[in-house]
Amino acid sequence: MMRKMQKKFHKGLGIIRRGENSFCTAVFRLSEEFPVHMPPIKRGKGPFLYDYDDNRYMDFELSRGSLLFGHAPPALCSTMKSWISRGYTGGLPVGAQDMLAGRISDLLGCAKTGRWLFFPSEFEAAAALRYIMGRYFQREKGIVLGHTGAAGGGFSPFSGIIRIMPGSGRETDHLEADWDFVVLSEGRKPERDRAAKVVSRVREKGGIIVSDEMDLARYARMRTGVSVYGKADIRVFGSYLSSGIPCGCIYFSESAEGRMRRNPCYDTFADIASFSFSVPLYTVKSAIRSLDLLKKEGGMEAVLSKQKRFSCLLDDRFFEQDAGLVYLKPEALKRGYAEIRLDLLKRGIYIPLSADGPLMVSFTHSDELLKKCAGVMSTSVQDHSYGTNEVQR
Repeated sequence: MMRKMQKKFHKGLGIIRRGENSFCTAVFRLSEEFPVHMPPIKRGKGPFLYDYDDNRYMDFELSRGSLLFGHAPPALCSTMKSWISRGYTGGLPVGAQDMLAGRISDLLGCAKTGRWLFFPSEFEAAAALRYIMGRYFQREKGIVLGHTGAAGGGFSPFSGIIRIMPGSGRETDHLEADWDFVVLSEGRKPERDRAAKVVSRVREKGGIIVSDEMDLARYARMRTGVSVYGKADIRVFGSYLSSGIPCGCIYFSESAEGRMRRNPCYDTFADIASFSFSVPLYTVKSAIRSLDLLKKEGGMEAVLSKQKRFSCLLDDRFFEQDAGLVYLKPEALKRGYAEIRLDLLKRGIYIPLSADGPLMVSFTHSDELLKKCAGVMSTSVQDHSYGTNEVQR
């Protein structure tokens, strides 16, 4: 009897081949030649992704961890549909932002006396922070600690004034430079001792401490006590607050607000409040709904608890927890992350493009599905690393 042939795996690239003008097209063309492995996704539902060749994947990337309720959650979809029908309101003040600020304060433990600015995305929030630091705080020279571009953390200048990159052999310059402010953006296993020294110097000279919590990973580190930096003057939050709906915000503590340079013509916050006017009403209402759902599920503690249960199902020779989130161990990547990722795509599992990213689960990932996927993932990593015997030795 002839064995049934396995269906050939396709990456859904047909639709990309028909395009010629976008950078995405260029990237996907490279993915056919190099081991990038980025199948273009047609739609998502719950914990699943679907590409243009009808391949279905269990999503463990979840838009960098922001999709706490999976793809297209009915409650958020109905909220968006209801409020977008009442008008976009882009460019106008939205009173519901006060309600959203209260929800985030309750969730993250921010003081009620602080001030908030909202943005259409976390990237716009980060970009606006650069402008605000120079325009309203007169701080031009800053550094990011825990640069997320490389496992192990690192140092990266916030502005273009000083170009000292991680691994350049000039680490002493980072420690001795006279920084105006420091942005705390922890990568995986950050170099905490060196980072703490920089933060201490900035504090001593009266500089500003900014906590960049643009995704769940950084938030988890703050909540689990891994961070050594203490209370920040300014905090940045990202789209996970609205479960994937583009939204970002900046929180200014009362002391930070008092250190802003006053404009003689306008009150400081009246002058910069227009930043928040660009956020449409449906986004604000969807973010409020998302935080209400998150509170009902048990808050961020419930997210981290689900992460822990998932971690326990995985083979601890290849996977580890870091500050509550699940990562592939570096020693499990001898044959390359790209090979593992492509193999998992063929097995119906979608993981982050980089090994620096955590494997995320949402409330829609059932325990049964997680158990099944954990076995597949452990087997795949073992097949593409050194093998069981070598790992045990």
